[in-house]
Amino acid sequence: MIEDDYGSAYSRIPMMMVAVNIIKDKPVTGVGLNNYTVEMHQYDFSRRNISYTFPFPVHNAYLIIAAESGIFALLSFIWVLLAASKKSLLFLKSGDKLPALIGLGFSGGIVSWCVHVLVKIDYIGLNNNLWFTLGIIVALHCILSEDMTVLKNKNQ
Repeated sequence: MIEDDYGSAYSRIPMMMVAVNIIKDKPVTGVGLNNYTVEMHQYDFSRRNISYTFPFPVHNAYLIIAAESGIFALLSFIWVLLAASKKSLLFLKSGDKLPALIGLGFSGGIVSWCVHVLVKIDYIGLNNNLWFTLGIIVALHCILSEDMTVLKNKNQ
C-alpha cells in the first residue's frame, strides 16, 4: 500500500485537466470515439506536458466518455446505469428471496463499478461484464414482471 507508484497518482490530475479542457472546448460532440489520444496534445496546458510524458487516455471513464462523445452521451450513460440500478432494486419488492438478493447484488456491483472507473481506463463498449450485468438485470425484470402479471391474473 505504501509502495512507489512511479508517479501514477501524481499524473492523474493533469490528465483529468486535459480531459476537462476537451470537454470545455467540445461539450456537445467531444473529439470523437477513440480520438482522445490523437487530440489530447492540443488540450494539454499542464506544466509537465502530461500528454507527451504519459500518452494514454485519462483514467476516468466518465471523463473519457464526455471528452470523446460529449456531455449528452455521458448523461445518457449515467441514465442507463441509474435505470438499471433502479430496476435491480425493484427485485427487493418481488417477495421472493432469490430475486431480491440477486437485485441487491447487481445494484452493489453497479455501484462498485461506478466508483472504480473514477480511477481506471475503461472503454465502456469493451466492458463485457458491465453489459452482461445490465442485460441480466433487464431479463430478470422482464421475467419478474411477467410472473407478477400471471399472479395478478390468476388471483382475479
